[in-house]
Amino acid sequence: MYAYKNKKLEEYIMATAYEVIAVSAQLTIQGTDVRVRTAPVSGIVLKSLNTGDAVQAVARTLIDGEPWFAINGGWVSGRYVQGWVKDNDDNNCWWYVEKNYTYPKSEWRNIAGANYCFGPDGYLFVYCYIKSEVSGTYYWVDDDGVWQDGYDTTTPEKNYRIVENYKTENAYRGGALPFTYSGNVQLTKSQMKVNAQYILDYLKKKGWTKNAVCGMLGNMETESHINPGRWQSGYSENDMDAGFGLVQWTPASKYFDWAQDENLPVVYMDSELKRILHEVETTGLQYIPTSKYNLTFSEFTKSTESAYYLGCAFLHNYERPADSSQDETRGNQATAWFNSLS
Repeated sequence: MYAYKNKKLEEYIMATAYEVIAVSAQLTIQGTDVRVRTAPVSGIVLKSLNTGDAVQAVARTLIDGEPWFAINGGWVSGRYVQGWVKDNDDNNCWWYVEKNYTYPKSEWRNIAGANYCFGPDGYLFVYCYIKSEVSGTYYWVDDDGVWQDGYDTTTPEKNYRIVENYKTENAYRGGALPFTYSGNVQLTKSQMKVNAQYILDYLKKKGWTKNAVCGMLGNMETESHINPGRWQSGYSENDMDAGFGLVQWTPASKYFDWAQDENLPVVYMDSELKRILHEVETTGLQYIPTSKYNLTFSEFTKSTESAYYLGCAFLHNYERPADSSQDETRGNQATAWFNSLS
């Protein structure tokens, strides 16, 4: 049961959406009474953690310069954690966060008895040679970024990366990291498209057809602007009686209770998609077939009917709004997503 739904809540409305990057991290709390919230900045306080408590992070964001990590069960300030972070599940995107959200840059650092080298971008050099500052020696770091002094050489093998100046050469050489948008704001069309593409890619890996995903997206556009952090218009943020999230679960406690029971960060795209997948597997939980759109939720996910048709099916079988005469609007939106997403 949602333990804090009757407490007076602090109010904070964000002016713009924030970007969320997926991470994999085992972190240790560095501080006393570090609050775990349902959402960054303004979320309801769920519990407190203390120095030495271990947490697993799955995402991170910066809001007005303040760092936040999504952990199992909620969000914590990035100023009170320490440990290794891997962005986007990419072995080339390791970095090390310390208390007060500092992290080594352009330096060698001994961590837990091993020597590591970090570029000016804060990322760890891996599987490459790094030239010494004081001699012609090149140091080898393995695919975990650990210096292996037995492989020191003055003639590095040219089929491996060779870093001539670790203070000026970035460790990460890839493109921009993928992210999603969130926050209790109305997203722009371009921001919605970023989230829509993420949802399509995520659910296609789970066996959904593009037609089905876009049918649902046509509804999400009306419900939340495809925004996992959106609260129902006209209600206060954190009002558990309001609608919330991608599909506007109403009351919000329906989703919040489930996410907490599953030990998932509540206001987070992946958690909400996992809830939808749970609803697919649980007959009658949210999706109820109608005579006109006589598809089970599982059949819906695999359907090759038009995005327009499936947008209408999702409207009547899942959303069931008070004003159900929105077939054309949501069907057309579904078709537009089908045509614009890759």
